Amino acid sequence: MFVLFILFHFLHLPENEGAADTKSVSQKPSFTILRTGESVVSEINCSHSISSYDQIYWYKQDESRALKLLGYLYTNIQNVEDDVKGKISFDGDGRSSSSLSIAAVGLKDSGVYFCAASLHSAAGSPRDNTQTPAVSPRRELFKLPRPLFTTSLSSIFTPIKS
Repeated sequence: MFVLFILFHFLHLPENEGAADTKSVSQKPSFTILRTGESVVSEINCSHSISSYDQIYWYKQDESRALKLLGYLYTNIQNVEDDVKGKISFDGDGRSSSSLSIAAVGLKDSGVYFCAASLHSAAGSPRDNTQTPAVSPRRELFKLPRPLFTTSLSSIFTPIKS
């Protein structure tokens, strides 16, 4: 039996905003632990309080540290990347919140998942107008502690120290 550890982060893609700006993007939960074959159904949530923003993007970062676009939500229109269709889905409204679902997780689904809020631009497609930031989480976030099994086979995990 394999156990996955998935960590979540959020990004805010600002556009001409001041340093004192109180606009925010949040993502919950901060992490989840799953067994292979389990699914995450609308448990990964992203929300923002930026009234002019109408898009929420979802990214995945694995051990290679490259961010991969999973798709985006423009208002209530979902656009999932072709290579993750059927595996990844999300719902909600890009103007406020979105929930990410992952079907039947496997080891290759381990990683850091990011959400980002953005403003749609009529100058081109959302993908053309989004710059993928360079984000590098610490490598130890990808290391799982060895689970201990009780007689009922439930896993006990030690917390990851930051």
